[in-house]
Amino acid sequence: MALEISNINYLAIIVAAIASFVVGYVWYMLLGKKMMKGAKIEHKGMLTGSVGEYLLAAIMAVVLAVILNAAGIATADYGGAIMTAFWVWLGFIATVQFSKVVWGMEKFNDVLFKSLYYLISLAVMAIILVCGVIPAY
Repeated sequence: MALEISNINYLAIIVAAIASFVVGYVWYMLLGKKMMKGAKIEHKGMLTGSVGEYLLAAIMAVVLAVILNAAGIATADYGGAIMTAFWVWLGFIATVQFSKVVWGMEKFNDVLFKSLYYLISLAVMAIILVCGVIPAY
């Protein structure tokens, strides 16, 4: 199993990162208004935060593409892509996010809301990366 980064199509990465950004917008701006009010985010920091979030989504898309490639997930294997996204989420995102609940740092519902965003975002990116329109690898 080789973890190759040299054969990744970066156009697919850009599209997947944009899709993740759109999912985040819909998730937080439309569904999470109450949570966003509690976070007290100032608008002057929104541009910097948005650029940072896009770059983080791009990094996540690159890593996901490498994992999909190493796992042998073929073009148009949407089930395999979604399952890979799920296992990545469960092993690396959900565990870290829910440790905040275990330590009493955040409420369960807040962590669940944020964690489910990452699950959906990873699934959308994985589908884009294997769709074949813009092959990721």
